Amino acid sequence: MKYLVVPETSIPQGRLVYRKREYSLDFLLDESRLYGGYTLCIDTLQIEVDPVDQLLLYPWGYFPHTSWQQGRLPKFDAPLGRIRVVTEKEWEPGIAISIGDRSDWRAIFDESLGLIRLAKDTLYKRHDHIQIAPNVVASLFQNDLVALWLRPEFV
Repeated sequence: MKYLVVPETSIPQGRLVYRKREYSLDFLLDESRLYGGYTLCIDTLQIEVDPVDQLLLYPWGYFPHTSWQQGRLPKFDAPLGRIRVVTEKEWEPGIAISIGDRSDWRAIFDESLGLIRLAKDTLYKRHDHIQIAPNVVASLFQNDLVALWLRPEFV
């Protein structure tokens, strides 16, 4: 499986929220027409994928803040765009595909920025960063998804 950047200025519109009492991340869509066909999973955190265009849409799922490490994260800008999932398989709607368990990915929370980075590596300066939804940036390195940068509204 690999990931390709699709330059585009149209991204799903909505709000990224973190529900502390539920330990969960959610994306509240403004548009009812966008729905996923299958998800990519990092343990229990899901990334919804459009069934027609194979584009990453938004993250959601169980993502306990008690497992995040405190730390400082960099500020940076990311262009709007989309990321296409390229695979030789055709996935069935509703299926969840694991792209790594939590032991491979590390979550760091910078409270001063309200920013969470879930990443396989820390070499963010070498990554291509693309804002795929409001307050959601996906990072690629050599056509591999290596990080998510999330700035949710805490509710």
